[in-house]
Amino acid sequence: MKFLFSKLSRNMRGFVIILTSIIFLMVALFTLVGFINKGANATRGVRVANLDIGDLSKEDAAQILEERVEEYKNSTFFIQTDGGEQIEVSPKSMGSIFDIDGTLNKAYGWGQNKNFVQNLFLKTSALLFKKHFPINIQFDNAILVHFITNTLSPIHYPAKNGTFVYNFDTKEFNFSDAKTGRVININDLLTKIEQNVSSLSEETVHVEQSGDLPLVYNEGADSAREHAEKIIASSDPYVIEGKKDSWEIENEDLITWIEFKPQLNKETNKYELAVKLSRIQIQNYLTSFAPGLNSAPTNAEFKMENGRVVAFSLAAPGYELSIAASAEKIASAVENMETKVALEFIETPPPITQESIDNLGITALLARGESNFAGSPSSRRHNIKVGSDKFQGLLIAPNEVFSFNTNLGPVNATTGYLPELVIKQNQTVPEYGGGLCQVSTTLFRAAIYAGLEITKRSNHSYPVIYYGTPGFDATIYPPNPDLAFRNNTPGHILIQHKIEGSNLIFELYGEDDGRQTEVVGPITYDRKSDGSVKATLQQIVKDGGGDVLFEKTFYSNYRSPLLYPVNRNPLE
Repeated sequence: MKFLFSKLSRNMRGFVIILTSIIFLMVALFTLVGFINKGANATRGVRVANLDIGDLSKEDAAQILEERVEEYKNSTFFIQTDGGEQIEVSPKSMGSIFDIDGTLNKAYGWGQNKNFVQNLFLKTSALLFKKHFPINIQFDNAILVHFITNTLSPIHYPAKNGTFVYNFDTKEFNFSDAKTGRVININDLLTKIEQNVSSLSEETVHVEQSGDLPLVYNEGADSAREHAEKIIASSDPYVIEGKKDSWEIENEDLITWIEFKPQLNKETNKYELAVKLSRIQIQNYLTSFAPGLNSAPTNAEFKMENGRVVAFSLAAPGYELSIAASAEKIASAVENMETKVALEFIETPPPITQESIDNLGITALLARGESNFAGSPSSRRHNIKVGSDKFQGLLIAPNEVFSFNTNLGPVNATTGYLPELVIKQNQTVPEYGGGLCQVSTTLFRAAIYAGLEITKRSNHSYPVIYYGTPGFDATIYPPNPDLAFRNNTPGHILIQHKIEGSNLIFELYGEDDGRQTEVVGPITYDRKSDGSVKATLQQIVKDGGGDVLFEKTFYSNYRSPLLYPVNRNPLE
């Protein structure tokens, strides 16, 4: 028994010695790893595309890699088939896109997380075995398709099925024979290319090549040609019907849509040629018609009647052409020689209807802003109408800040504007959208009278005749200056506008919380002979009991109009 205890004691002492040695070695190793990595920018042993980044800052590593990548993009390597054929390619020719920043973020984060033990393990493994990070890459899809279709064509040319080609001179379908092909596994090739490119390697990429047989030689050719000839020789024209208009499909368009595709015959379990109309071609065809077929939804317009907002112009839904669904419907109809087909539309409900107004609790006319643009040229009148329409039916939620420029959108010829005078860079010059300040000024006046909180407003550089006494205007020019105000009422606000003669009117509808607005001014002062002047406008907003909620004074400083000479537009 004494011998047994003595033996166990010796074994235990041996185990303790071994365990102590392991712990000592681990502590020593971790201490060594910490010492070696001390002062390093990244974990020692971490490499990015064979670049050791341990002593490099991220900025230096990025610069070195960018230089290497730029040089590598124009280098070349070979793609070689198992039959010995090869082509020379470059990373640039396949649309390689290198994500250096993303790769470096991962590399410099190795061993840098919050877990101390895990960090030591990661740093130790990198030090002993090296940690390699390939550069993250992607491929530009358009360039990659061209690369596969054209650059790889000497070693990758899929089989071609028998088909027909229409001859517009003889007005006949001529048969084109099937051809066998040789193909490589594109997915396998791209995986190997990615491995090469991500490591900036110029090693030869080896791929297997195999034969590719046509699905169809001439099976079903006669019946397919007969079907195609019947389609284009139909006694009745093929008619496309829209919501309002209809038109006939031109024979030249119809012919370009006809394709001959292999189709499995379920009875014989073999492929035969069949007529199919190209859905893509029809979609391209419909795309050009879509703008004339689409219609925007029409909001309901309102007026006050017996203390209630009621509709005087009913809402109407909008319609947007569903190009893909319509193309499928046209193709199917023509394939079955149905000569009339109705287009598919997606209905878009208007945001403002009588029902939505009832649900939002809009019951009162809060305020009206007016301005007069008599004497404006036709182009300015046009721009005022186009600009005002951008705000018709707009809803502003409680506490939402309204931005004039954001809701106005782009101002150019494509959005319907004409060149007219604007104040820009110390000159009065013609530019698309001249006259839009008439819209912002009128809306500013409505917001003032409604007791809304104005958060952004700028006066014009000099007094403008269209706005009357200086001090009650608001200039805009996207993106700045802007007109902005906050809906500080308890409910939604609805914007409506109308033009009566030369008067522009904006009306704000919402929930009446009893507030009253007093406007003092505009009051002008410091008027000078050169036309410069200063002005103030005070907005005092009181609650239903007459207590002041807030007040604000708007200061305007107008310079002399003589400082802004008029430059005529050479395009006019």
